[in-house]
Order: sequence, then structure tokens, then C-alpha cells
Amino acid sequence: MRLETIHPRALDGATEAAWRALQAADPALASPYLTPDWARLVGEARPDARLVLLREEGELRGVLGAQRTSRFAAMGLGAPIADYQGLIAPADLGVSPAALCKALNVGRIDLSHAPTSRSYFARAEQGKDGSWIVDTAMGLDAYRATQKERRGEAMRQLDKKLRKLTREHGAPVLCALSDNAAHFETMMGWKRAQLVRTGQPAIGMRLGCVRWLTAHSPRAARISAARSSP
Repeated sequence: MRLETIHPRALDGATEAAWRALQAADPALASPYLTPDWARLVGEARPDARLVLLREEGELRGVLGAQRTSRFAAMGLGAPIADYQGLIAPADLGVSPAALCKALNVGRIDLSHAPTSRSYFARAEQGKDGSWIVDTAMGLDAYRATQKERRGEAMRQLDKKLRKLTREHGAPVLCALSDNAAHFETMMGWKRAQLVRTGQPAIGMRLGCVRWLTAHSPRAARISAARSSP
């Protein structure tokens, strides 16, 4: 196994295509935080962003995104905003954490929310926790049916609140991937209020982070333009 370390800006088209193929082969790796797109965005903001490319006989077998926070340690790429980190590779890939540390020239790599289906870091694991995932691959009706089986009381409460919302404000309308500036501002307001209510730091809610987002996302840029229109 040959390990090569590059900055995300050096990622070429062939390697990107192989990376996406690794993701497509395993639903556990489907997070946007594990994509080449996220790596490039973080790379534009962080000179210390790195990609460790793992190859066997020239074939890309894995990718680890990280950022070197000091001479001694690295974190997952885009941490702590990115809450899904780890090695993009087949579950049975033979690689040691020590080899990855050596490739990054650090003594340790601090990862959080790494998929449990991967055993690469099992011996260094400090704890386990669950993550919320909404799987609608089979459609919304199938998702709701599954949730009613697993979390019947919670779903009954949600249905009750939905009926109340409909009576008082009209039926809600799903508008996926909206470019509406008011929708964006409402979402940000809800998120800020939640962070205050739960005592969490407002990571990603600061003005500089929002400006960076709107500068690098075509959809968010359209929202920003609509917000500034007279």
C-alpha cells in the first residue's frame, strides 16, 4: 500500500472519479462531508487541509481527509463543523492508524462520528454514540411506516403537532432546495435559537462562516444575491 499526501487543490479528475466510485459502492460513506466537493471547500479556507491517498498497484483504495492543527495532531477535514469523518475506503481495507499518522507527519488523528462499520480505528476508539440519519431511499411513506413501528409514540406526537399547525397556519408545503432568501434567514434564525437554548457553541453561525458559505456555494450565492436585492 502506497500512501501519498496532497492538499485538496492538487486533486485531479481521475482521482476524484475513483473517490466518488468508492463512495457510491457503500451507503455508509454517502455523507456530503466525505465528498471531494467538501474537501475542496475546506482546502480553499485552510492551508493545512490534507488528503491521504491510499493506492495499491496504482488503484485508489482509500482517502482520508484531515487538517493538521499542530505539529503533533490532526483532525477530521472541516472539523468541528463536519460531524461525519473517517476513511473513505472498503470496510476490509488493511491499513493501520500509525501509517496514516506517518503520512500526515503527526502523532495522532482526532476523529469523531466515524462510521462503526469500519474497524480501522477500533483499537484507538474512545467511545461510541449514535447519529441521526433520515433514510428516505424507499420514499416518504415507507420512512413514516418504519418510524411508526420503531418510535410509535414520537410519531403520534408529531402527527398531533402537524394537525395543530395545519389548523392554525394552513397545510405546510415542502420546498426542497429552496433559493428563497427568506427561507434561508428563517432556517438560520431557528438554528441560532436552538444553539442558544441548548447551550451549544454557534459554530458555523458566525458572519464570517456564512459569508464563506455564500461565496462558495452556487445555491447559497443566489440566496445572498436575493437578500441584497433592493
